[in-house]
Amino acid sequence: MFKCILGQLVRCITLSRNHRAQFDLGKFNMCQVQNILLLSYYVPCIGHAGGLRVLDLYRKIRELAPSVNITLLARTDNNIDWGFDEIYEIFDEVYLVSKDDFSPSVLKRFVDGKLFDCIDLQFHQSGKFVSLARNMFVNARIIFSPLEIQSRWLWERVRTRAVHLDLIGLIESIYLTIQEIYYANNTDLVVCVSPVDEREIKKVLPHLKSIYLPTCVPNHNPKPAEDHDIDGPERGTFNLNETLTVVYFAHWGSGENMASLQWYIHNVHPLVKAEVFNYKLVILGRGMISEACDKLVKDSAIELIGEIEDPSAIFQRASVGISPSVIGGGMKGKIHQYARYRLPCVASFKLGEDLLYEQGSSILFADNAGEFAEHCVKLLNNPELRNGIGDRAYDVCSKSYSWESYSADIRNIYGL
Repeated sequence: MFKCILGQLVRCITLSRNHRAQFDLGKFNMCQVQNILLLSYYVPCIGHAGGLRVLDLYRKIRELAPSVNITLLARTDNNIDWGFDEIYEIFDEVYLVSKDDFSPSVLKRFVDGKLFDCIDLQFHQSGKFVSLARNMFVNARIIFSPLEIQSRWLWERVRTRAVHLDLIGLIESIYLTIQEIYYANNTDLVVCVSPVDEREIKKVLPHLKSIYLPTCVPNHNPKPAEDHDIDGPERGTFNLNETLTVVYFAHWGSGENMASLQWYIHNVHPLVKAEVFNYKLVILGRGMISEACDKLVKDSAIELIGEIEDPSAIFQRASVGISPSVIGGGMKGKIHQYARYRLPCVASFKLGEDLLYEQGSSILFADNAGEFAEHCVKLLNNPELRNGIGDRAYDVCSKSYSWESYSADIRNIYGL
């Protein structure tokens, strides 16, 4: 029923579009871009996964096209943004504004009279600029990178019958999906972070021009653990040398990550704790919602650290990294991040589609809570297995998930 309703909605939106000339991809690729305007709901920075993805991507764009002029307009959030000094080296012009000022009227004030031939809308919330961008820059290519596909959330709520438990959440999902359809349908190219997300949005918009560009890792190798100081109040009270640590690193402003954390704590954590006496779950990352965490973290075997400036020491001394997923879409950055530190990963099976890590060789995928716990216990109790999977994961990540390996796709997307 919901797909039928959305199908009718898509047809209405399509018929109501302005009948502008269709974008010619071949013609664009023959014309080298000179001026890029990035509109990002999050500041490109190292403080959270989404910002880090954009920072790494534009660092690569700058490397590939040193002479291209790049302007940034981004919304700032002091609660999650940090480590963005590099943006002043990457971007020629930088405008950081408050949430209220991240609006079409402010955009018009900042860039009126300037010429751009590529507009990049990063994150779902930046889609609100699509109409103004189309009117101001008639011949520009407009790219939409939503990162989390809202229609996947809607289908998941329907599939799991969560609609009966969370009516407000359902209404919000429908609203965001309608927005997503409108934004995507009025841009020239949609960039997804996984093939699964790309296929999902094309179920709703079959004729959409789209491509997927995965979240990669920086090319430089991490520093050894002894170079980092992990003492201090952020670290908590656990001792990495006395526990077998399972680490979950994520940006907790994401609904998908919070739902996955709840699933792990309620369904997997008790099983692992019963089998491994010195096991501890360590939760890292920014954007923690304190009310939700207060309900979750009531266990001596769970350590909530939250934000830490450099997690390298914890990654390098932990035993296992986990990447559970309720839905399976979105960025796969956690898996690559663990692999970069040779940390073996247990992940939900639905995340494995289209990844190059091999089950049992460079990663352990699980299809349910019991299997997830079994894999964690197996790794925690077997150092040789941990080292082997971690080393092979590092090899896969280094060869297949560096930004360098996607240079050709980046050139194609941005016309460099």
